[in-house]
Amino acid sequence: IEDFIRRFRAKATKAAQVQSRVKMLEKIERIEIPENLRKVSLQIPEPPHSGRDVLRLKNIHKSYKHHKVLENLDLEIQRGAKLVIAGVNGAGKSTLMRIIANQDNQFQGERFYGTGVKLGYFAQDHGEQLDPSKDILEELEGSARLDDIPRLRSLAGSFLFSGDDVYKKVEILSGGERNRLSLLKMLLQPFNILIMDEPTNHMDIHSKEILLKDLKDYSCTLIFVSHDRSFIQGLATEVLELTPGKHRLFQGNYEYYLWRIKQEENQGDSSSQMNHGKPNSVSITKNTSHEKPSHQAEKDSNQPLSREQEKEIKAQIRRLNRSEENLLEEIGNLESKIEKLNLDLGLEENYSHAQRAKELSDQVKDYENQLHKKTHQWDEISQELQKYL
Repeated sequence: IEDFIRRFRAKATKAAQVQSRVKMLEKIERIEIPENLRKVSLQIPEPPHSGRDVLRLKNIHKSYKHHKVLENLDLEIQRGAKLVIAGVNGAGKSTLMRIIANQDNQFQGERFYGTGVKLGYFAQDHGEQLDPSKDILEELEGSARLDDIPRLRSLAGSFLFSGDDVYKKVEILSGGERNRLSLLKMLLQPFNILIMDEPTNHMDIHSKEILLKDLKDYSCTLIFVSHDRSFIQGLATEVLELTPGKHRLFQGNYEYYLWRIKQEENQGDSSSQMNHGKPNSVSITKNTSHEKPSHQAEKDSNQPLSREQEKEIKAQIRRLNRSEENLLEEIGNLESKIEKLNLDLGLEENYSHAQRAKELSDQVKDYENQLHKKTHQWDEISQELQKYL
């Protein structure tokens, strides 16, 4: 937010957005990050290989007495997918997780596991299943592979159990510590599909960052439920949306899923206005037709997007994100060069030498022109990305 304000404070066309962000900053409580905060990595052992198709659910039905939770659910998951199951409370997320994890067999339909599949299941109460009489190191030794035994203390340190902490008894651990220990135990075992129900519960921000980074780099298949939006955005490559009695699979990350939902909501609003004959329905339709990209032409119809259209939109979002990242890096480099040149201009050896001072001033102007162009490009890309959010 501060970066945006600094870049566009003097730009008249951005005045309203700058003021909005200034007010936003005033409401934010600043948190000082300790300089000695440990930057660690879990270094999860590589999982055993599995077949390309790891899971298939066919026509799954699940009811509790007269209440239908899952109905006609079909799902195919391939190796390496990071699938988040999304939906309101009571939509059947945890129920589906238990079915996938082979913890619940009281359902109708068919469930198939692929070749070489080894399942690991982390439930919300997983930390309560630890042995309270054991210490942390003993718990880890009971789950680790032989090759990992010599590095257990290092791995425990990755999850912030360092030094003599590894000798703490489980019975005195906090909820967050039990969660971290249970997760580490599971990650040490030879699973190539991890099913995780709210893995970040009771975790501090730093622990979440460690887990996110390592799961993102981990080559296993992951199916998870989480209410932590940043965790989902950083990890999910596919989204399964559950609503009572229905389901939809979105072949894209969480950002893409939110964009699709917003488009559908906008569609519904436009249809409602047209049906009720509201005066502003015509102007909304005209405005939309001018602003939408050509590849979104189908989004205003009632027909769902085809798989090819979804792929095209996802590819466009990825291209825009890459372009934005590259431009921000270039802008930062130019600003650093300008800052250094201005410092050099302030040195007596330079400002007292007319030719040298002119050369430095010309370089500053050149970089400032480049910066202006790059900033304008970034602004255009940011506006384009907003159409998907």
